[in-house]
Amino acid sequence: MLALLVTACSGGGTPAETAPSAPVRTIVPGTPSPSPTPPPATDPDWSITMEDEGETRWGDAQLFSAGGRFMVAAGNQLRGITDKGKQAWKRTFRSDVDISVADGVVIVTHRKGGESTWPPPNVDMGVDPANGKTLWKATSSPYESVVGETVYTPVCRGKQTERHDDCRLSARDPRTGQVRWTILAEHVATVTGRSGGVLTMTTRPKGYRGKHWLMTLDAASGGRLGVRVEKQRFGGELLYPRGQKRVSGPTYLTGGLVIMSSKEGQVETFKEMCRLDMVALNARTGAKKWKERIRLADAERDGQCRYGLPDVSADGGNLFGVDERGHPRVFDLAKGRTRWTGGTPGTILNGDAKTVLVKELVDEKETLTLYDLSSGRARWSDDEPLKVWGRVSTILAGDRLLVRPDDCYRDSCYIRVYDLAKGPLDAAPAGEYAAAGDGWVATRESSGEATTFSVSRTG
Repeated sequence: MLALLVTACSGGGTPAETAPSAPVRTIVPGTPSPSPTPPPATDPDWSITMEDEGETRWGDAQLFSAGGRFMVAAGNQLRGITDKGKQAWKRTFRSDVDISVADGVVIVTHRKGGESTWPPPNVDMGVDPANGKTLWKATSSPYESVVGETVYTPVCRGKQTERHDDCRLSARDPRTGQVRWTILAEHVATVTGRSGGVLTMTTRPKGYRGKHWLMTLDAASGGRLGVRVEKQRFGGELLYPRGQKRVSGPTYLTGGLVIMSSKEGQVETFKEMCRLDMVALNARTGAKKWKERIRLADAERDGQCRYGLPDVSADGGNLFGVDERGHPRVFDLAKGRTRWTGGTPGTILNGDAKTVLVKELVDEKETLTLYDLSSGRARWSDDEPLKVWGRVSTILAGDRLLVRPDDCYRDSCYIRVYDLAKGPLDAAPAGEYAAAGDGWVATRESSGEATTFSVSRTG
């Protein structure tokens, strides 16, 4: 059992720039048994069992929520589920579907039949989650995207060529499909991010020749803004911003800035690996705002450069890394400076605008600690998940943190649920993690050709 003690514990971290928050709560773990056992399983609110049909395998299905309803998709099948765990409706499409959600509407994309050309035509449609009926339908080229509450559909005409392509990009209302604006896109276009009133868009040629671009757009009109940089065609995400050195690596959009990164300047020793050189440009004007070298991980201690971990907070504003001592570091991308540094070595597993979850060694025990970024103090700590499972993955869902094992088998196949303010809850839904949202988590269990999905409320 974990004893909950209210303390005024100080943090072991550099205070953040804002004022301290309310008093913190620290959770002190008790002495675990030699063979830890999982907590009692939480009874789900409902469960539904799906039987495989033909090439449809529900064991790999996508379960999701839209408009207050749950749905599950696999292959060319999409099914609605009632709040009692019964099938409400069923849709079968011509080919396998990709699913997104925008403004409470299910956005379904599948391949359109007909002439084989590149880019191949796709069908995009809005589906009502209440009854599965089609709200609107449109034809597009590949690389459609749903960003925020808008559906972006590119359309390119003509065969594969080595010349300038006739392509356009449209922004659509997810409920009606009505076009809000359309722009010439030069090549096949994809909207990759939105921050405030700014979009980032990438384009790629239809043929093997031609230039790849990253640029910024006004979200309301689609008008071109000040960032336009060329990307190398077959080099991952290599960027060539005008007047800057070659930049390669992740690209972020936050606080009115486009942040581009490069691994080109890394030193070749193992100790000094895992660094990014970062340049921030004003998204509207293209002017350079700051330049910084960030260390993402301690390669000697971790043996890897944050492989499989999120580098950026859930809100997209903070970059996670370590300082030269191996202490966790939160870097504010909008301001171009460190926001918080931990007092002991550790690895950041997750975080949002207000908190950061760190895996650290406390009294020779691997422990999860949630720090408050406004005060630098620990809200709570817990070593039980790591003692039971070893390596874990984390998911933020509303005001809940979910911790699940990387290797899910036998009695270790369950999910621990935490309140971000208070720490571990009694909830421990059994089964393999399937999906989560604000106030719920879904698990799956497969046996033969049947898969059972269960949904549990988390608060």
